[in-house]
Amino acid sequence: MEAGNVFKAALQNDWLNAFPELSAFSKDKLYKLVGPLIIGIELIKMRSGEDYRLHFVVYSLWGVSWAYVKHQVYFGDMIESVKHELPVSLEGNLDLNSIIKIFNLTMIKNHRLDSDHFKAFYIDVETWLVELSEKVKNPQSFIHQVQINKEDRKISKLKSSEILF
Repeated sequence: MEAGNVFKAALQNDWLNAFPELSAFSKDKLYKLVGPLIIGIELIKMRSGEDYRLHFVVYSLWGVSWAYVKHQVYFGDMIESVKHELPVSLEGNLDLNSIIKIFNLTMIKNHRLDSDHFKAFYIDVETWLVELSEKVKNPQSFIHQVQINKEDRKISKLKSSEILF
């Protein structure tokens, strides 16, 4: 194993020791399952190659995977799905409140998703739940999609928690 890989393994171990509820998804992605979500941190290598940055990430498991070969068929649906999921628009300028919202979403200190957690990041729990309920109008379909995604070979190995209400 070359020196760079030894260092990356030690770096990953340091972060896993600091957050033992996370699992190594890959050398630079440390996640855990929380109900129908994957949350965690990603170690992003900077261009210089000598520095890295941490990104807090949240991925939903109710999303559908899209086949590369069907890209042209589903691209319009994918665009609408992304626009609906993003906390802010990617078009035009962002106002200061949007920047603060993004910043706060990336600075989560508590891994439990309780109502205080949502409030701290300017997310109204009721609105979030309404939006989630729209996605789960067909509970069997929602649960089925989450289960399919949880059965992924790498995702199935992650440590997990559930959402507390």
